[in-house]
Amino acid sequence: MHAAMIVKALSIAGAVMLVGLAAVHSILGEHRIFRPLTESGAMPTGFRVRYVHGCWHLASIAWLGLAGALIGSTFAGTGANALVLAAVGTASLVHCVIIGGLSGGRHFGTWGFLIVALLCAGAALG
Repeated sequence: MHAAMIVKALSIAGAVMLVGLAAVHSILGEHRIFRPLTESGAMPTGFRVRYVHGCWHLASIAWLGLAGALIGSTFAGTGANALVLAAVGTASLVHCVIIGGLSGGRHFGTWGFLIVALLCAGAALG
């Protein structure tokens, strides 16, 4: 397989992984965190609950933006692609380290973001 095709495939795989992480984050957050807290009465009301919900889903939206940047840069020039791969790979690795450190590696996001970081590194080296 040609090196440019490998870079595109790895970049697109990283973008797909980010879209999946964003979807799972939002859906599971609603079902496993917000719904139980709301039903138990432990969730704050009014502005505070809207703020917490908004912050939760903003993370998912940011990951969709990173996926879009990966896809866009894949079809741009080599310099732009390398810069985006470095940015997305670094951000994903930082996510992995923080989530992994806080959860002892038990949070699924730890491994999802590690995969994205490795895909970006592979594409950058390819």
